[in-house]
Amino acid sequence: MAIAFEAIISTVASLVAMIMVIVILGVDEDMANELQGDPKKAMQDFAMKYQALFILYVFINSFVVAAVTEEMVKYFGYWMVLCPDLLPENVQGSQSTVTTYNTTNDNTDYEENSVPVKSARSRGAGITVAMVSVALGFACCENLMYIFVYSPPSFGVVNHNLEISTLLARSLFPVHPLCAAIQSIGVCKRDLEGDKSYGIGKIISPAVLLHGSFDFVLMLAAFYETLKASEEENTGTETASDQDANEDLASELPSLISGLVFVVLGCIYYGFASRSQNQRLAAMDNAARDQTTLLS
Repeated sequence: MAIAFEAIISTVASLVAMIMVIVILGVDEDMANELQGDPKKAMQDFAMKYQALFILYVFINSFVVAAVTEEMVKYFGYWMVLCPDLLPENVQGSQSTVTTYNTTNDNTDYEENSVPVKSARSRGAGITVAMVSVALGFACCENLMYIFVYSPPSFGVVNHNLEISTLLARSLFPVHPLCAAIQSIGVCKRDLEGDKSYGIGKIISPAVLLHGSFDFVLMLAAFYETLKASEEENTGTETASDQDANEDLASELPSLISGLVFVVLGCIYYGFASRSQNQRLAAMDNAARDQTTLLS
């Protein structure tokens, strides 16, 4: 489902970008003439001259095509998971037996003095575990797609090292599970704390911001690395293998460090938000326990 949504949105974004390129070429006659003579060199000059257009395209791909689509897929994928902590098990008063109810005429009538078997903190943990589990499965599928579909089969292609480094970054940095955990904060606030102002937009927004920023840094680095490799190929610049490997590592290191910074910031945000929410859920459990004691 994620692949289908991403393909549709990516196709629309590509069509819009193509229209913008056609408009620019219609205005820039020198670039249009160069495109007819040497298309490869013209595309390199076009990318250098109109970098803002390519940066905008990378931004749309990272935040809209990737982040929004994937976070929505993980959010809806969570609702397909049967989590035991979220099952409607109730007990009456302080008893340990399940509350009885009838289903006459398709109407379910629970006892008035029933309380959930699971505490609010337990249900919150169940929501987080379920959402992170969905994200881990999604990340595993996505990484396999990068290996067997998106990456070329030959190791002799240009920029293959960059693709491998991108795959390692996605594998080593837990962006998908972290974003799912951040989403669980909003889900718990809506479903457990009763804050109905938290809709899907408010729930996935922090995750989209983190996910999009992480992808934007990697995609932007890939764009400039491709541009640099194309320029070196056209100018005939050749370097020794050891020096070339060191230059590749040096060029990739800033983007990897930036990605790590975003992951650390996401972990810090989740840590503070989760701690604050656990305190609120614990207060809800204590209030429910006191009410049960008074009723018994």
